[in-house]
Amino acid sequence: MSDTFEYNAPDLDRLQMPALLIGLLGIAACIIGYFAFTRDNHVVAFQAYLVGFIFWWCITIGLFGMLMMQHMVSGKWGLASQRIFESGSALMWLMLLFFLPVVFGMKSLYNWTDPVVAKQIHTTWFNTFWLNPETWIIRAVIYFAIWIVMIFFLRRWSLRQDREANPRIRSWMRTLSGPGLVIFGFTSSFAVYDWVMSLDPRWYSTIYGFIFIAGQGLAALAIATIALAYLARYKPFNKIANIGVFHDMGNLMMAFVILWAYMSFSQLLISWSGNGREDANYYWHRGMSALNFTGNYNANTTGGNYVVPANGIHYNPGGWEFFAGLLILIHFFIPLALLVSRYNKRSVRALVWISLLILVARVADVYWNIIPMFSQRQTNFTNPIAFSINWMDIVAPIAIGGIWVFFFIGGLKRRPIVAINDPRLPDVLSDHAHH
Repeated sequence: MSDTFEYNAPDLDRLQMPALLIGLLGIAACIIGYFAFTRDNHVVAFQAYLVGFIFWWCITIGLFGMLMMQHMVSGKWGLASQRIFESGSALMWLMLLFFLPVVFGMKSLYNWTDPVVAKQIHTTWFNTFWLNPETWIIRAVIYFAIWIVMIFFLRRWSLRQDREANPRIRSWMRTLSGPGLVIFGFTSSFAVYDWVMSLDPRWYSTIYGFIFIAGQGLAALAIATIALAYLARYKPFNKIANIGVFHDMGNLMMAFVILWAYMSFSQLLISWSGNGREDANYYWHRGMSALNFTGNYNANTTGGNYVVPANGIHYNPGGWEFFAGLLILIHFFIPLALLVSRYNKRSVRALVWISLLILVARVADVYWNIIPMFSQRQTNFTNPIAFSINWMDIVAPIAIGGIWVFFFIGGLKRRPIVAINDPRLPDVLSDHAHH
């Protein structure tokens, strides 16, 4: 069995070096962009970098979550995707390195590092403890340590399984993956609170982390589907990544599309019902004034300066309303309409295009969550800055992505593309022979 799958796709080499070149050129462009702005406007470079970092961190942590999930459910789609999940999640060390510029730019990104702002928000001992640079960095170290250690053991056991057909090894991986999924949920959510939600320290949402978790799973499935489609062009991997596997991946993506939309709508509905000033700020600065938040506060108070006609509060959303509408369209309605079709889920080409659309939607969602935070800060929570995309907002995700893909392909090349002693493999090969 092992001789059959001592295999790597022959064309991976031709993809790896171009990815590295794109990544290095992009990083160089980001560095030039950083020094091109004045010292007071370095935030422009840092916020673009944060968008890129969060997007690729979400993919990496999402692949880690999907790795543990497939160990728990033991589906055939998991056997085909396991090495893709392992190769991607193993890049958590790379994301730790990419996190260092975020730490370096902390004072430009997070206004609670300013003593004046800190004095305003440190109204309780918990706020004082949670939002300060020292504990923020300590928590980040703890998050990465937990993720890297768990990934290390899952990969170590998987390597050992390649060398020896020991059924206990799969039991070890499942034993870790059960509580690991719970730990993943907590640590991933708190990381989102620290790295994204705290951009506006006056706003909070208890469901915010779970919205990102749904997006992480969706992005991970999209990346895995694209990789599967490429590898399935070659024998003998096409025996494993068959149409049934792609159909399962399509169903999973559809489930995560619905989950993301459900949680996002739940947050909006709860915020609209609560009708508080902080919630109103969050959605107003994302172009959603048409929902007619009235805001339980007086106009012209600190942090707000809104015109209040008899029928509610209105303002110029600066183009963000169109971006919000586009995001809803490409992140929910179009993928859902396409993934409902059984034909599309059993068409590799269609699934690849849907996966690419989902990745674009994920970048847009991360951008939508991050950039308006700076709009609020710069305008003292009045009318938002008109929607625009800086060239670094495009280059930064591509730069990080090029480096990420280079190491991702390197991970795939170093090992058999299938877990060769996995107990699921004989059943999958048997099904293929019968067809």
